[in-house]
Amino acid sequence: MPDRDPNAMIGPKEGCDTTDRLLDCECDIEQAFLDLMNSAVAAGWTRAEAAVAVTSLADNYLLSRVAHGRIAQDIRDAVANIKKS
Repeated sequence: MPDRDPNAMIGPKEGCDTTDRLLDCECDIEQAFLDLMNSAVAAGWTRAEAAVAVTSLADNYLLSRVAHGRIAQDIRDAVANIKKS
């Protein structure tokens, strides 16, 4: 059996409630986040600038997912209305 990559994510545990899943996810991605922050600092960004950029990216990602869902629903509604006509 090959050795597990120490940087590989573990993924969600079965049977966890939502609170546990979010905490487990945070723990799972923490090292990748710290590596990203260290890379940003090594490139010349401050930790504050990098943290704000990551927060902004996460926020924009969530907003785009919500918008995508709304657009998809609008398309489904429009198709249903056309079929009714």
